[in-house]
Amino acid sequence: MVAVRALQRRMLKLEKASNPRPSPFSVWFGSIDVLVDTFIIPGIQNRLFDGREMADLVGAIRSWEDDGHYLEWN
Repeated sequence: MVAVRALQRRMLKLEKASNPRPSPFSVWFGSIDVLVDTFIIPGIQNRLFDGREMADLVGAIRSWEDDGHYLEWN
């Protein structure tokens, strides 16, 4: 019975290791959409940010997250 529990613990570790890490934006904000809705759009409306530059920035962040480049940082 002890061997079965040890095998279960090892399998759990392997499963956790195979799951992709969430991006920092997912950890901090929940998603990029929440970041945009909470900070970017109000900042554009209050003229704190330039809308064209923020569109480029959000596109770059989405690309960075979709391509998994954040996994290379450590």
